[in-house]
Amino acid sequence: MPSPITHIVLAEKVFDKHFSQKNKADFFVGTSLPDIRRFNNIDRDKTHFFGLKLEDIKKEDSFLAGFKFHSLTDEVHDRFFSYKDNPLFLEPIQIMATSLKALEDELLYDRLSNWLEVASYFRRTIKEENDLGLGKEDIATWHEALEAYLLEAPSFKSRERFLKTMEFSDELADQIEAFVINMRKVPQIERTVMDFYNGFDDLIEKPIDF
Repeated sequence: MPSPITHIVLAEKVFDKHFSQKNKADFFVGTSLPDIRRFNNIDRDKTHFFGLKLEDIKKEDSFLAGFKFHSLTDEVHDRFFSYKDNPLFLEPIQIMATSLKALEDELLYDRLSNWLEVASYFRRTIKEENDLGLGKEDIATWHEALEAYLLEAPSFKSRERFLKTMEFSDELADQIEAFVINMRKVPQIERTVMDFYNGFDDLIEKPIDF
């Protein structure tokens, strides 16, 4: 499951091919919303879907297409990296997985040059978000945190601020950073991240067997 920057970079990568008729701002807001669950402990099944197909997602309106595309991205990401028994990943897996997300955001941030524009999408909430019953104040706070996180290249400080929004402890943030530092030293991890990015178009188009 990627972090916010990676979700947006991946959405941008395929937007013109698959979603060019959608409103990009609403689509990006949609694809960024599901992880609000980490901010206020919402059950995952209220913000994520399972077994979605790209062609079905494309039939939705802009916000819902983005909202559901998030789940498809999570699925292909988890299958591609396959944390279980992967020699690249170390215990504890929870910290390792979060650290990989942080590293992905670092590696992919420069794939977009219009972060100021993208961040501006989160200066408002849209009707479809508020209709989900997640709490208007929580959605506004989530937007504010995302806008701040997107406006600068990922660093320990920017991650720390963002993780505190989701009530991660300072100790856990330090553990994640230590993992990120070690992961930067393993070239194969960066190659794997870039392989996922480069092959993302094909991954979302292939039928997923369950």
